[in-house]
Amino acid sequence: MAGSECAPTYINTYIFVATLSLSPTPNSLTPPPPSQTAIRGGLTCSRALLRYANDKGLCKIDEEDTYLDEIVGWALASMGASFQLMNGWGLPFPLNVVLIPFRMLEAYLRWVVTSP
Repeated sequence: MAGSECAPTYINTYIFVATLSLSPTPNSLTPPPPSQTAIRGGLTCSRALLRYANDKGLCKIDEEDTYLDEIVGWALASMGASFQLMNGWGLPFPLNVVLIPFRMLEAYLRWVVTSP
């Protein structure tokens, strides 16, 4: 009779483990589409460059009054996305060696975040 008393526990444990193994990764760990990150990065970079140029007195352009930041941002986004596509989302030779410490840090942080 002792085996039949443990059966619900074994079944619940099996269902729990099966559900965990089949569930997708959390949304915080799944990256956004490459096009979204390219556009966001390009716009962030262009707005920062425009702000820097305004601070140094090179120009007096407000980013709210012009489309210059969007034009430059979209151009940077298209160049960045095409660069990633041409390299297959990998790093070319000089960068893969130089950025090894950052890649190791990223792997460690990913391990820390995903470990139970």
